[in-house]
Order: sequence, then structure tokens, then C-alpha cells
Amino acid sequence: MLSTESLPYDLVLRILELCQDHYAALANCALANKHLSGVAGRLLYETVVISPKRVEWIPSSGIPVGSVIEEF
Repeated sequence: MLSTESLPYDLVLRILELCQDHYAALANCALANKHLSGVAGRLLYETVVISPKRVEWIPSSGIPVGSVIEEF
């Protein structure tokens, strides 16, 4: 059986780049072993995603207070 430690870093990086838009797959690779964690972690944290503005809610009513989040 071939282990991931015996594969060159550049080769593993290229293979995982094919899954670059599949965050769940990359997260699973990062949990598989230490070698894949380094490669997958680089791809997972390469892009910063800015979340929409936070909205405060009136307790137990479900009604937002202030600005409303716009859909992208």
C-alpha cells in the first residue's frame, strides 16, 4: 500500500487542487493524516470568505432589528 508520505508534496497539492471548490472533501482530507492536513489546510485557508452583515433579532419573535441581510 502506498502511503501519502511517500508522495511528493507538489503531487499531492496538484491532486487536491482538483477538489479546491469542494470544502467538505478538503476538510476530510485534512483529517486523514498529518501529510494531507498540511496540503489540504493550505487550500482550505487560501481564500477568505466574508460573511454577510450580522443582524440582531428581537428575542422569541423572529423579527430582525435594524438592517436586513441582502442576498448575493
